[in-house]
Amino acid sequence: MNNQNIQTDFNMGLNSNILHSEHFQRSNKYDTMWIFKNQMGPNPLWLTEFLTQPFDLKPGMRVLDLGCGKGMTSVFLAREFGVQVYAVQSWDPPDDIWNNAKEYGVEKVRVTIVRRGGDPGDIKSGPIDALVLDPVKLPSHHGPDVKTIMPHINITSSAIKAPTTFMHLHVLNIKLRKECTADEVKKLFSSRPRIRLIADGISSTAEIIECGRDIGRPRNDMWENCIFKDSISVDDGELYFFQAIHQESDVIPENIDAIRAMMKLEKDNMKSIEKTNKAMGIH
Repeated sequence: MNNQNIQTDFNMGLNSNILHSEHFQRSNKYDTMWIFKNQMGPNPLWLTEFLTQPFDLKPGMRVLDLGCGKGMTSVFLAREFGVQVYAVQSWDPPDDIWNNAKEYGVEKVRVTIVRRGGDPGDIKSGPIDALVLDPVKLPSHHGPDVKTIMPHINITSSAIKAPTTFMHLHVLNIKLRKECTADEVKKLFSSRPRIRLIADGISSTAEIIECGRDIGRPRNDMWENCIFKDSISVDDGELYFFQAIHQESDVIPENIDAIRAMMKLEKDNMKSIEKTNKAMGIH
């Protein structure tokens, strides 16, 4: 058998899903070519799925993935269980591991920001009977601002001022690198310590502020990123959702975290977030 025939047989094997197994249903969802390209020994996804069976992994838990290879097992753990993974590998470049993590991440983000026209006490500014393009020329500064601290995110944005003083509303359209379901996204969001999924018939920023009153928040503050749960949807590889930002209050826990980091009081960012959330009563 010559090399051409060997390559043909190999490609036919990839197309026939030879790595699918009735014993490893989670692993079956992953691209065969991606596995062959990045594996460094026996199928690491099968091994990881087998090893995790006795454990009750829950979203938000932290998992140390020692010897993560090119990052496949780390991607698997984060995607399947919603855990926070610390990927450690002695000889593979970090860029290779990060590139594999991005296989299930963000390819492109488009954001439309409906801004409140003024702060609650700012009675001399803001449109009264108009929607104002802010600015007319696109993109707005918000997307480029994100890229200054997260240059790997391909994001563009536009903004509109609206006659309201409660909150900003963001409309997000995110092109994903790999397929996922709306339920998987909801599970991931629910595991994050500064995201609040908004449901129970709430469909406006005014109702979110009322929710802040009902739960006893000072000044009706909503410290979390408020995502409308029912808006989360996935269509043709793209994720859509609405989020509301109470911008004078969501910066409070972030500033506390930043001060703690600047003073070198806590090196672990997740531990710092946990301390702030506990002190402020963010659940």
